[in-house]
Amino acid sequence: MRPVMVGHQETVADGGRARVRVRMRPPAQAPLPHPSQGQHSGPEPPDGRQPSEEGHGPDVEYQRLVEEGVLDERRFVRAVFSGRRRGHAVPWERVVLRPVEIKGRPHVQFTYHGAARSVDRNRAGPAVREELATALRLPFRSFFVELTDREVHVTFNKRGEVAVHSVKKATPVPRAVTHDRQKRRPLPEGEPEAYLVASGIMAPDGRVKADKYDKFRQINEFVKLLDQVVTKQGGHALPESIVDFGCGNAYLTFAAYHYFRDLLRHPVVLCGVDVKGELLEAHRAEAAALGWDGLTFAADTIATYAPPRAPDLVLSLHACDTATDDALARAIQWRSRYVLSVPCCQHELQRQLRDREDTTALRPVYRYGILAERLGDVLTDTLRALTLRICGYRCDVVQFVTSEHTAKNVMIRATRTGRTGDAAVVDEYLRLRDFLGVTPYLERLLGGEFEAALGAVRPNPRIPGPD
Repeated sequence: MRPVMVGHQETVADGGRARVRVRMRPPAQAPLPHPSQGQHSGPEPPDGRQPSEEGHGPDVEYQRLVEEGVLDERRFVRAVFSGRRRGHAVPWERVVLRPVEIKGRPHVQFTYHGAARSVDRNRAGPAVREELATALRLPFRSFFVELTDREVHVTFNKRGEVAVHSVKKATPVPRAVTHDRQKRRPLPEGEPEAYLVASGIMAPDGRVKADKYDKFRQINEFVKLLDQVVTKQGGHALPESIVDFGCGNAYLTFAAYHYFRDLLRHPVVLCGVDVKGELLEAHRAEAAALGWDGLTFAADTIATYAPPRAPDLVLSLHACDTATDDALARAIQWRSRYVLSVPCCQHELQRQLRDREDTTALRPVYRYGILAERLGDVLTDTLRALTLRICGYRCDVVQFVTSEHTAKNVMIRATRTGRTGDAAVVDEYLRLRDFLGVTPYLERLLGGEFEAALGAVRPNPRIPGPD
């Protein structure tokens, strides 16, 4: 990789390594247009079709140097384009390039990092050169390319002058080709999925629509969390029957069915339950169009829904207030193997806390509405998790999606072990419940069997709270 460059070249001794520094004056050029004048500035990566600006084509020597490094399939390790040239706007904070292998074929993965999200694009063959040329036209301040035996760093100073540093490595590094991104994102962008296209999240070419990206990220996070629960038990414990209570717009219902049917190649029967019958008609039509015979929908309430068999997996995703408790109670009573619940608004326990005369140290919290609401959320989910553990489930509480997408971002995940009535957990539950002076709605739903589990550990379960 020995490009001919116009400018001053200087060889510098640097700890036994040869370093070539080339300084060039920027080529005569028209300024880059402002995004409003046609340069891509929206939330999607450049699509490779934007016009080339004069002076910013692949004939510029520093761009050719970067291009030769990225296209070197034997030596390319990674590249990072970052920063913003003075006087220009860049729609992305940085672009990271690395070699990956997909289905045995070499690709270059372009990851466009923005303030709110990141977008991956995998390119192979001539498409690599096209995507690279488009990315190079963006007015980044720094272009870094790492090869197995050399590092190349191109920078622009405030005056727009270009400095190129090419440093030979004292010890060459091996070239690692992986594709772990695929594991982190079960539904990658750029690979169209029929149900995501049908639901309006993806375009037919696999591009995620800008106004649906938050939902796309939520779907991926849900599938990842679901996978962590069911695959931990091994293939012999995969669910066969699933119920999704309060399925609503059914984005995650379809995602769950796709995960088992298409990603795991495991047949399941899944029923989405909701009281909004008009929504369900559209869902049934979409499932029929996809040929998903195992996906059905029922217009019913959580309390009255009667499945043909007890489900192995119960989902309750953003069910409002006590609907989450209804779903958890049904799962416990069915002894379902898995439970995934994302609570939504939670008012029932908050009303109990607000209406009682609190003499504890928590009293100042109730003076501020937003703090009282958040405390109520935390306490409600803590009591729910303890209840699941008492009823024979291993349970954890994790973040579903980041709070920038929704404030209701907690997921309760539970796997049935069958070991009920753990004395230490019962004691924790009773101490917290009685300290607060409340009776959780889920406890009332479970009734006698749950009361018996509490009484087996503490015959007189009601203890006075502190004065």
